[in-house]
Amino acid sequence: VALVACANAKPSTPAIWKACDSDNCLYLLGSFHALKPSDYPLSQVVQDAYTDAELLAFEVAPEQLQSIDLARQMQQAGFLPASENLQQHLPEKTWPLLLQWMQRNPTYSVEVVQRLKPWYIALIISNSQSQSEGFKAEQGVDQHFMGQAQASNIKKPSIGLEQAQQQIGLFDGMSMNTQIELLQESLQPADTQKSELNKLHELWKVGDVPGMEKIVVHKMKQEYPDLYKRINVERNNAWLPKLQNLLDKNSEQDVLVVVGALHLIGPDGLVRKLKAKGYKLERL
Repeated sequence: VALVACANAKPSTPAIWKACDSDNCLYLLGSFHALKPSDYPLSQVVQDAYTDAELLAFEVAPEQLQSIDLARQMQQAGFLPASENLQQHLPEKTWPLLLQWMQRNPTYSVEVVQRLKPWYIALIISNSQSQSEGFKAEQGVDQHFMGQAQASNIKKPSIGLEQAQQQIGLFDGMSMNTQIELLQESLQPADTQKSELNKLHELWKVGDVPGMEKIVVHKMKQEYPDLYKRINVERNNAWLPKLQNLLDKNSEQDVLVVVGALHLIGPDGLVRKLKAKGYKLERL
């Protein structure tokens, strides 16, 4: 039954772009980091890009992302110094919202949460919300292609655009104000979170770039400018020369780049940044 259901499912058609020079091509695929089994298969266009690529590039290389040490290292970074507690860092209006979340999620006691940095509890809240809606990280596009590359007879090498420690540092290096912004975003009313998550998911499935820009880019830039700059702009600027090098170096390797869809869209996205550097990009 599962096989028939999968075979009859309408393919997801996420946005993907292609840039080529004289000897190789770069495919840019916007990922949704947590998905449902029903989101597969992906479109033939996406699958063809994977087939054509000799190299895969992810935000973090598979051997680092899938390391058992990564979660432990992130958890260690997520604890406040022993002399501090979470409540003392938060605005008065934020702590009651967090208490309400803990009442709905009794796994996390006040004693435990008080020891955590705002960015870390924000990730826990966001992940629990997406899981409650049926989204699973192991079903995300990046994990999907990591698994496909490792399981196939012709294994494909993979690289990371940044190190796992950089991802931890991305959050742990945030100012306290930016961490609080991230936490406040995660504490929006459950119905609002559910509505936005499912709407964004549907827009991703059909490759609706203007719709995604409206929900994610415009909102984040306006309401959380510091968070937007750190999570999106600064990382895109760091990745841009690496993508240019993948195209410019003397190589016939075609590359499939799989990064969060936010990094490709909007005025600060990698698609427009590459175009600004003179590359011609084609939406497939």
